[in-house]
Amino acid sequence: MNINDHPAHSICGVPGTHMLITRFCSIPWWTRVWVAQEVAVARNVLVVWGSHTFDWGSCTHAIDVLENYTAYLVHNNDDEETRKAWEPINTVILQARAVAVASKWYKDQGIDLKDLLYLFWGSGATDPRDKVYALLGLARDSHPDALVPDYSLKTETVYGMVIKDLVTRSGSLDALMWCSGPTAGSVTGTPTWATDWASQGYFPARPLREMRQRICDDSRLAAIKTPEALFYASGLKDTTPYITYSPDCLRISLLGICVDVVGRLSAPVLRVTPVTSKFLENWQRIADERGTYYVTGETIKIAFTRTIFIDQVQVDVHINDSIHEILLNWQAWLYFMRIFMTSKKGYMGLVPRETEEGDLICIVKGGWVPLILRKKDDYFLMIGEAYVHGAMYGGLIVDWNHPPSPLQQFEVSALLLASKRRDCSDNRSVTPLRELPKEYPKTRLVLGVGI
Repeated sequence: MNINDHPAHSICGVPGTHMLITRFCSIPWWTRVWVAQEVAVARNVLVVWGSHTFDWGSCTHAIDVLENYTAYLVHNNDDEETRKAWEPINTVILQARAVAVASKWYKDQGIDLKDLLYLFWGSGATDPRDKVYALLGLARDSHPDALVPDYSLKTETVYGMVIKDLVTRSGSLDALMWCSGPTAGSVTGTPTWATDWASQGYFPARPLREMRQRICDDSRLAAIKTPEALFYASGLKDTTPYITYSPDCLRISLLGICVDVVGRLSAPVLRVTPVTSKFLENWQRIADERGTYYVTGETIKIAFTRTIFIDQVQVDVHINDSIHEILLNWQAWLYFMRIFMTSKKGYMGLVPRETEEGDLICIVKGGWVPLILRKKDDYFLMIGEAYVHGAMYGGLIVDWNHPPSPLQQFEVSALLLASKRRDCSDNRSVTPLRELPKEYPKTRLVLGVGI
């Protein structure tokens, strides 16, 4: 892609445009999670900004084009000065785009709760429980036992209940892949297996199955992607998730086995950054410490190549420049908040940035991918999901009736710092929308003072 040909390039080159876009997208209205309902259920939306008036369709189209342009400048740019100049504006545009995308999806085909939660992760709410409650009425995948607003519950319990609800909706353990881990942000006490939706500005690594799906869905990559289907680390004979919850939803129990222990680790990738040969050479050096052949019988070189692409790209095909650019962008997102690992038994993989030497590599019943767990007193902390080459297709657990090592009950909890927990149960908020009106009102949005 030649950035000079982008439709937003000439516009953004006009003096003052950078400041104008920043001011418009920085209006606090965009950052409130409750605006999702205000816009989504409205029949017509008119945006008023000072003396300027825009129809909603034109406004959201402009935001979409600008987000695409600024994202390219930030994530595919070797010029540090340019990247730093556009990074703040890309952040505020993403907030505005979340509102635009949610409104469009809701009216066009509906939107699932997990997608709503992710879109509005960076949004704000006076009560952190509203990061969930404000979105429940918009979700299309509701069910009879779905989560309902209850302001008598603590925030950490609500966030645990969200995962329980998402597991019920999907019939899989995929919701655990968004876990915030042991250093969950602003709501101290959030279970390590749950997601701290109140942690504005913090995003964990994109789930491995999502990154895999991006390759599968891109027709431009049809000639280079591997034929292998889904990840199924726990085997294909029984994919039913095994998970139980404590009454307060602060602890879960998973059934599984510990297959290995984390050994060597690389430095973390803390931002989405272009992938360079120097960057991967550091990982390659760690892999080469294991000798010539991998535990699966293939060479270390082939195993390493398959690992850095999470086994989604064939190792013996020619990759032209256009495909190479697509893969570099995909890799930048894949490596974000992840680190390269080799294990005590000689496996290699990609693990969450919070992983430490000595953490356990576990496979749980019904889990599509391995999990990194950390023993803490009489319970475990969940660090997150892992790609472990040689373990993704049932290679380490073929039959749960005859496991290679004794089954364990993994009791996974929060990092128990009770004195630092923030109890929001006394706060009150507006009861969120549960039944949407059949007739949508016309809405006029006044976003702030004049230019």
